Amino acid sequence: MISPQFTTETFGPNPTLDHKILIFEDRELGWRFNIAKATEIIPDAGYAVISILFAYFEMVAQYSTGHSSDHKSGIAFREGVRLVYPTRTFESNQLDIIFSRVRCGMFHDGYTKFGTLIGGGFPNALDIDKYTVRVNPHKLRADLYNHFSQYVAMVKDVTRTKERANFEKIFDAGTN
Repeated sequence: MISPQFTTETFGPNPTLDHKILIFEDRELGWRFNIAKATEIIPDAGYAVISILFAYFEMVAQYSTGHSSDHKSGIAFREGVRLVYPTRTFESNQLDIIFSRVRCGMFHDGYTKFGTLIGGGFPNALDIDKYTVRVNPHKLRADLYNHFSQYVAMVKDVTRTKERANFEKIFDAGTN
């Protein structure tokens, strides 16, 4: 299986760009967003939802820019947050704190670091006040899903040649 719906045989050994976009869309929906949504009904699952979703920021920055985040995860994370929240005015140092406490805490230490609050009552999906990071997992899933839907629609648009080329560069790098 190369995604929940597709096998290595579905599109053959050389899938077209449009096939690659379908595979990517199916992977993200089936292996990230649908699971995060299903997990939300479990009491106290906010942490699990965030652990499923938080890699989205770095991933979407790579696909959008066509540049790997290898040894540049913090830069890609900041770019991804700015792509998802273009009207928010996160300062670089705030994004560094979010990156360190939430993303690095979860992926390196197994838990978010001190100064991170997770709850469904926060008005924004992602926020920082002084040094306290607040994450609303329910709003985060909705925000990321909305961004993902717009991103996929954009790369499906054959007139968006640069965006499609960036997408394909990162997709192909992951399959080699």
